[in-house]
Amino acid sequence: MLGVWIFTLFLIGTVRGGEVCYERLGCFTDDIPWAGTIERPIANLPWSPEKINTRFLLFTKHNTDNFQEITAINPSTILSSNFQASKKTRFIIHGFIDKGEENWLLDMCKRMLQVEDVNCICVDWKGGSRCPYTQAAHNIRVVGAEVAYFIDTLKKNYGYSPSDVHLIGHSLGAHAVAETGRRIQGVARITGLDPAEPYFQNTPTEVRLDASDAKFVDVIHTDTAPMIPNLGFGMSQAVGHLDFYPNGGEEMPGCQKNVISQVVDTDGIWEAFFVSDVVGCWNTAFPSFSLRQLGRTKPRSCRKFGSHLKIPDGKGTRDFVACNHLRSYEYYSDSIINPDGFIGYPSPTYESFKSGTGFPCPSGGCPRMGHYADSFRGVTRVSQKFYLNTGDTKDFSRWRYKVTVTVSGSHNVQGYFSIALYSNNRSTKPYQIFKGSISPGKKYTAFIDAEVDVGTPKKVKFLWNNSIHNPLLPKLGAQAVTVQFGGDGSVSNFCGSETEREDVLQTLNLC
Repeated sequence: MLGVWIFTLFLIGTVRGGEVCYERLGCFTDDIPWAGTIERPIANLPWSPEKINTRFLLFTKHNTDNFQEITAINPSTILSSNFQASKKTRFIIHGFIDKGEENWLLDMCKRMLQVEDVNCICVDWKGGSRCPYTQAAHNIRVVGAEVAYFIDTLKKNYGYSPSDVHLIGHSLGAHAVAETGRRIQGVARITGLDPAEPYFQNTPTEVRLDASDAKFVDVIHTDTAPMIPNLGFGMSQAVGHLDFYPNGGEEMPGCQKNVISQVVDTDGIWEAFFVSDVVGCWNTAFPSFSLRQLGRTKPRSCRKFGSHLKIPDGKGTRDFVACNHLRSYEYYSDSIINPDGFIGYPSPTYESFKSGTGFPCPSGGCPRMGHYADSFRGVTRVSQKFYLNTGDTKDFSRWRYKVTVTVSGSHNVQGYFSIALYSNNRSTKPYQIFKGSISPGKKYTAFIDAEVDVGTPKKVKFLWNNSIHNPLLPKLGAQAVTVQFGGDGSVSNFCGSETEREDVLQTLNLC
């Protein structure tokens, strides 16, 4: 049966053996593993460098608001710019149907320049990204080669070391920077922001992002549900030294589960149609899969996935991707300003993380997802998985605590209770610790992800309520509360002696 499926896939697109060579960048083929496989059934060759028109937009401390366009083809543009060979350089590469002048790239550069003195370069390749996905997935090979050519020019003209280079790529851009890393030995770091799944998941390492592409590779996974039928755009596969799965890596807080509502803006409907066409073509090969659950019939043409995709022109065209997919770069951008609010905890699964595995951080510490991930000293040759929770809106940073409450009172109560943490000048909102049958003398434990960093809490407040009307007017209280911070394992103990009627705050101070 598998053989029939593979044969059907080959009928969908014409797989041909071909090669194209470009003077500065070398040759590219569409042979296996680049095409002709189950993961990459459509054969395409990357477009020419002239057609893709990769651009390098430089921001520095001297020009934080307006970029300087520089190019390795004309090195004098670099010489006359604010580029500083003594500084680290961070390249940011966008993904499918995006462009280098989008706000998220510019904002990321601005945030970096608030906290460090670096060369921040936004790489624009919209000439090769605004086309059918299968073509864009091949065009990134030229984009990656162009970035490598740029770095090589810096080496030759300035003696610039790849050990001062950090490559950041979102979606298809994550695989583009992988191509750069394969061409330039010694790149210090690559960050993959939800690397694209279609055409890359489970492919050989030379096709996709891999830990071998740089000295240090960290990855943020935010949209790892299967492409079919869940429309997950990101890879679930761990491909870095450190792989972070915030909120489990599939559904991000604040993102609607409805496919249409996930599209970024109104023009994004084009992306939604593209995705359903991919599914429709797949459905041609696998008729047992029903598209009705996605509310879309088969496309008119399955010669190539997305071959009839029409890309809207004009202002406002941007990254037409699902909300979950774009969360990866939003988390990274937030991490620049809130370095301690994205601690990743080691755990084999999200479920085990939620139950407390990896908490608190081990003696060697935990890595921080995002901009400061490279400060972690526990990197090994084997990929490590880390989990954490985030907020549902900006700021996305959260601080994880374990809260244990010993309840006092005279009667069992059907209800629920919450705890809020207080420091000298900050406090959290109340977090529900338990709901159900509350028994005096019993301990209740829950993990909370606080929206603010209270440091070492100085007091806590306890509040309880009945779930149903209780004519006995019982009283409950918190006899003891223990709060442990996940980052360093520090413990604070609070003592109480009072009981209160429902909806009356009880304050507990340090014992």
